[in-house]
Amino acid sequence: MTDGASYGPVFTPLGVTHIVRRHSVRNRIERWIQELKRRINTFYASFTGNDVVTTNNWLRQFGWVWNVCLT
Repeated sequence: MTDGASYGPVFTPLGVTHIVRRHSVRNRIERWIQELKRRINTFYASFTGNDVVTTNNWLRQFGWVWNVCLT
């Protein structure tokens, strides 16, 4: 879904349906993506992992807490 921006025709060769919407579900999706980016930036700014192993372990533990304990 787009708001009719000029990049809309890019989707046609990919076989993706292009839907033009203004002030609808598209705005909710964009708001969700904006919130996700904000959370990733906050995580990146405050995370102190120095290597890939530490980061991977932290993310695995976070995923477990989120999926098992918080849902």
